[in-house]
Amino acid sequence: MMRIRSIIQYAFFLAFLSGSMIYAVTASFSTDEDEADEDETCQVTIEFDAPAWGSVTYDVSGTSTATAYGAGGYYDYNLSSNTLDFTGEESYTLNLNVYNDNRYEEDETIVLNLVSGNNITIGSPSTITFTIDSEDAPPTVEWRASSSSQTEGQNRAIYVDVDEDGSDVGETATIDWTITNVSASSSDHAVSTSGQFTFTEMNSYKYFNYRADGDGLDENNETFTIALSSNTNCSLGGGSPHQHTILDPDDPPNVAFSVSGNTYAESQGNIAVTVDLDAASGKDDITVNYAIDPSSTADTDDHTLTAGVLTYAEGDQSESFSFNIEDDGLDESDTEDLVIYLTGNNENDLTIGEIGTHTITITDIDGMPTVSIGTTGSDPESVTSPEVTVTLSELSGRDVSLSYADKTAEVAPDNAATEDDYTFTDGNLTISAGSLTNTFSFTVVDDNLNEEDQKIIYSIASPDYATLANSQQEYTITNTAGDDPEPYCGFSSGSSNVDEGSDGTTTHSVSVVLKDSDGNSITSEKDITFNYAINAADGGTAAGSGTDYTLAAASTTIEAGESDIDIDVTIVGDALYENNETIIIALDPDNGG
Repeated sequence: MMRIRSIIQYAFFLAFLSGSMIYAVTASFSTDEDEADEDETCQVTIEFDAPAWGSVTYDVSGTSTATAYGAGGYYDYNLSSNTLDFTGEESYTLNLNVYNDNRYEEDETIVLNLVSGNNITIGSPSTITFTIDSEDAPPTVEWRASSSSQTEGQNRAIYVDVDEDGSDVGETATIDWTITNVSASSSDHAVSTSGQFTFTEMNSYKYFNYRADGDGLDENNETFTIALSSNTNCSLGGGSPHQHTILDPDDPPNVAFSVSGNTYAESQGNIAVTVDLDAASGKDDITVNYAIDPSSTADTDDHTLTAGVLTYAEGDQSESFSFNIEDDGLDESDTEDLVIYLTGNNENDLTIGEIGTHTITITDIDGMPTVSIGTTGSDPESVTSPEVTVTLSELSGRDVSLSYADKTAEVAPDNAATEDDYTFTDGNLTISAGSLTNTFSFTVVDDNLNEEDQKIIYSIASPDYATLANSQQEYTITNTAGDDPEPYCGFSSGSSNVDEGSDGTTTHSVSVVLKDSDGNSITSEKDITFNYAINAADGGTAAGSGTDYTLAAASTTIEAGESDIDIDVTIVGDALYENNETIIIALDPDNGG
């Protein structure tokens, strides 16, 4: 029974095959074009004009612009060339899976061809063009970071990225980039300052290598921006242009005086002092201060320098300041030093170098002054501390020292004062720099004695930094009449007695003394001369001229330093019986008293 059925079936197949060969079936696409959106399953229908017994081969044309699955990279559909066998079907549907590749691209096509048939004739349309409608927005391109930096002289890659949240690149996309200087300059760039990024399929980023020129100059960090523009097949992300900072690695230059010092005569006049940088700076208007160091021995009369500031423009390596060295007309130290030092305003701009101070030695050209005292001086005895002025002929820049001493005993002038009249202590004095005079003093004793003017001699000697002019002075202690009371000149007592004797003569001395107003016995510093005679109005009862006595009118002197003197009266003795007799003598001072 099984064999019979098989035979019958075989007979039937042969009959069918024979019929198909006799009656050929035509195959064609139901339409020559169709379309679909991405991420959609589409159908392509092959129709027969009769039940088909045989096979049909179709392929995907090379003119297709869409990319098949497995072709590498992005793909748009999953369908490949194939041969289909038919056993009586009147149509056949191919499932065409279209994928969303997330690429921005033009509409793409899948072209299918009915290539050949076995026992089936290929009819028309034998080609169908299937269009995939692109629905992706252009990709967004933006800077990977808003800013970047690099050290001068090094390379740095600066990136732009395709926004991963948007479409990928399908069509070739281009974007121009342009550098715009902010604080950087054209000379800082060692590469082109403009260019273009080109994105092709599967590119997710691009970059360009930037290199800043290593100029060896200390400078501020410099910036520039990079802007994107002229975009094709892409859109620009938001945000500001990319900012790039060039970091400066160079040390600030050293600033120092060109030389450590110079020597000038004080009559030099204008001079210039140079301050150099050991390397140019890339910064503009960097400054260094200069000032007078407190260790300077020169003062402001020697020069016109005041503190100041030097400013260096970008690229400038040398600046100077000037002032005058002036003749102050003062004798002073053989040399004086004006020391100038530097200080920086900003250690990030300048470093003080090895020669940070400059010493200007000023040599003195002025001669020494003369020093003197007056040739004479005088004061009343009431001036008990007279001052003697020692004078320079002109101001000096140095301290002038000298000695002074009493020379009275050595010179021995007339009417020299004695140690009772004054006290003089030898000593030294200094006329300070910038002063013309100084004084020394001694002590005069106001003894309240009426006396002659008295002389004191003193001198100056051995001056430092001066030469002697007049070195000796004669000082007079004046005793003006009326300044000291004149002494009283009178008898030591109002009366005296003497025995005349019976014959011969006897000398009777009557003492005349000096007294003050209080009646005290004193001496005088000058000779006191007085007249004496028998009182003219009443000369007494004794007879003169050798009868009872002898005393002629005359004058006598109590010498300076003495307090009294005797007047001698010659008494004549006789044998006469008589009463006591009197002699009355009168004084008449003539020179003091």
